[in-house]
Amino acid sequence: MSRMADDLTTSTFGGMDGAVLASLDETSMSDDELLVGEKTALNTFFDVANARRLNLTVAFFACTSAIYTIAMFASGTMTRGAVAGLLVIADLLFLRNRHRRGIARNLRQAVAAVLIGHLVLLQLFHGSADGGIGFWFFFFPILAARFRLASGETVALFGSLYAVVAVRLVGESLLVRQSPPFLSLVLYALLFIVCAGVSWALSRRLESRFLIRWRSESARHQDRLRMKQELEYAREIQLSMLPRQAPLLDWLDVAALSLPATEVGGDYYDYFDFGSDRVAMVVGDVTGHGVASGLVLSGVRSSLNLLRDEMGRPSAVLDRVNLMLKRTSAPRMHMTLALVVLDRKECSTTVATAGHPPVLLRRSNGEVEEVGSGSFPLGAIENARFGEDRIRLAPGDVLLLYSDGLVETINPDGDQYGWDRLKQILRDLEGIPTANEIRDLILREVWDFKGGAKQVDDVTMVVVRCLGG
Repeated sequence: MSRMADDLTTSTFGGMDGAVLASLDETSMSDDELLVGEKTALNTFFDVANARRLNLTVAFFACTSAIYTIAMFASGTMTRGAVAGLLVIADLLFLRNRHRRGIARNLRQAVAAVLIGHLVLLQLFHGSADGGIGFWFFFFPILAARFRLASGETVALFGSLYAVVAVRLVGESLLVRQSPPFLSLVLYALLFIVCAGVSWALSRRLESRFLIRWRSESARHQDRLRMKQELEYAREIQLSMLPRQAPLLDWLDVAALSLPATEVGGDYYDYFDFGSDRVAMVVGDVTGHGVASGLVLSGVRSSLNLLRDEMGRPSAVLDRVNLMLKRTSAPRMHMTLALVVLDRKECSTTVATAGHPPVLLRRSNGEVEEVGSGSFPLGAIENARFGEDRIRLAPGDVLLLYSDGLVETINPDGDQYGWDRLKQILRDLEGIPTANEIRDLILREVWDFKGGAKQVDDVTMVVVRCLGG
């Protein structure tokens, strides 16, 4: 019987957490419970509570009915015992087949039906020889008060109980040719009214307590949904800032990716094409994550676009962006940046960094170099000065711009991926892989190292392979 009631609770609410709804001491609810309307949530709350009470009630009356059935057979009243046994079986099947009978969505009405059914059943056992109503007529209203019913359901339940009592009293009086016992009817009416009042008061008290908590939780949940939608919108805006495709040049092969660790990441990369012979590339990383980082990225991106004509001198561009960020952003809101300008005519690249990890240059012979002078992040010091490194490029050379999230990826043991592993991947490149292949190889190696560990920082990289020409 306990298992049956547990199944009833689970199937009635489609897997919702009934324990949360049934206990007012809990402080949280599931999303499904908070997204429904107030009336639905209240009905669901009472349904779950009644399912638990129904578990004990049905078990009690099933045992009682079985005892009466055995007693009827023992006393020789075979017909009455057989009818009682069939009624018990029908009652259990009634609950077992709740899905087909519609009980799953009308549990409170099922509670009333079970009580009324058992009342009639026990009155059949009780008989009419003694001319009394019996103990069960007093016990049933008190028992019914345990169940939390809506106002109309409370009236219907106790009205049905009183109707059964009245029919029994009037029927017995007619059999013995006496006037109806009006005093008994009044007394029983008072009993049912008192029990109905208690049941209604308990339901109203429980309803008000539940609604106070539900409304509070629902309001907070709506705020969380609104914030989530705003974060998703901010993420869409940030992703729209990233280039849709790499520049198509016959002397460079370029591939990039950016994987934010949260809804709104703090990494950024971009390209600035100055014709067929010169192109600038930038990779940046704002401290932290979230909307604040996204706003800083938006401001830096706007500044770089305004200064694109001055990118022939990357250090001067960093000077001006640093001044803008220092004067307009919040304290301790910094950004690291690597700005690389590649020139086809001079077969060179100019690198300027602001607190960013060094650019890795893989020569065609397999040697790996670090390019980029150390300096302060943007926004740290107002009068910071940034240096430049100019190097020659040859066909087959590979440049890797990346954020620190790549080398600081942590595996389940807490170890960092590190620069040594990253450099070794570049040294071990075989053949003449494309920029896309190099990018995918690095990402695959890093993700294999990370395993099941959580991504804790944004991962961004730009791979540039020099084709010559």
